[in-house]
Amino acid sequence: MSILDCHKTSYRSTVDLCVEQGCGNKTWNESNVRAAKCQNLHLCNTKKLFDESLFCLNKGKDELNETKSSVIQCDNECFTRRYLDGKLEQGCGNCTDVDCKSCKINFCNAKEIGVKHCWTTNGSTCSTGYYDNCFTERTETNELNKGCGNCTSLTCKTCTGHRCNDGNKFPYYCLNSDGQSLLECPTPDCYIDKSNNLSIA
Repeated sequence: MSILDCHKTSYRSTVDLCVEQGCGNKTWNESNVRAAKCQNLHLCNTKKLFDESLFCLNKGKDELNETKSSVIQCDNECFTRRYLDGKLEQGCGNCTDVDCKSCKINFCNAKEIGVKHCWTTNGSTCSTGYYDNCFTERTETNELNKGCGNCTSLTCKTCTGHRCNDGNKFPYYCLNSDGQSLLECPTPDCYIDKSNNLSIA
């Protein structure tokens, strides 16, 4: 093993399972690199440093997707935070607000550990688990009832996406010919008629 003369920062990285070690605060253009860096410690860029480093997904709230190519080395915790405008942020640190989850395992801060928002009847949002439902319900007065959770009536639908229950193009309901089952209708107008089979002499 050769030893380099490093003044401040050292690193150990893996690229497709190939190990690279060296001096300095190096950056990489490849998307498949995980790098552990250390500062002011003698011969610190070891396999032990790499194995014991915490790597978190890193995505700013205005970026669309997180990937393992946007990974950063973190000190103690990873977090996933949902903002009031619905945007998602991921990175290093712990949580101090409600719509945020933190964890301490490599790549643990995937969007699935966080929360999502559902629209509520009054136009605000509620928070629910990533895999939990939002609902939209047509009430007896043809208004929309919206929120987090599951349906409790036949004129209700659930969905699983973030803010998926906006109610746009949500159907109205009328009774079907059997008088029991429901028809989905584009307008709130319903009708009933009765055939008259009278013969005229």
